[in-house]
Amino acid sequence: VKIKYILIALGTSIVVHSPRYVYVDVTVQLFPAAEHKASEELVKEEIYKYFSEIEKLYGEKLRYNDLFNRIDSLDCVDVVKMLVLDLPKARVKRDLSGDLIPNVDQIFLPGKIELQIEHYQVNRR
Repeated sequence: VKIKYILIALGTSIVVHSPRYVYVDVTVQLFPAAEHKASEELVKEEIYKYFSEIEKLYGEKLRYNDLFNRIDSLDCVDVVKMLVLDLPKARVKRDLSGDLIPNVDQIFLPGKIELQIEHYQVNRR
């Protein structure tokens, strides 16, 4: 009891908070590689993998370019045409490169993931 009193009196008490989870909706528009049939599953798996890596630390930035490059470098993807990160229920700052910057007590989690898979037009004569 004496130790607790001293810590509070000196202003060194520690308060532990639970994280505030921020759900990020992800929309990806892409052209799949011709030889891959399971591109949708592989892209979603890579998105979930990225989020699982950044959710381990409070306040970890969601780097737009990192996620874009990870999706674009998959063998099943020919070209990523568009990547949109949307926060339907939270206010989070963005920097000029599109990165999402959480508060120190926030952790990003994947929300709704939407893939718009397009196919190249073949001109037949």
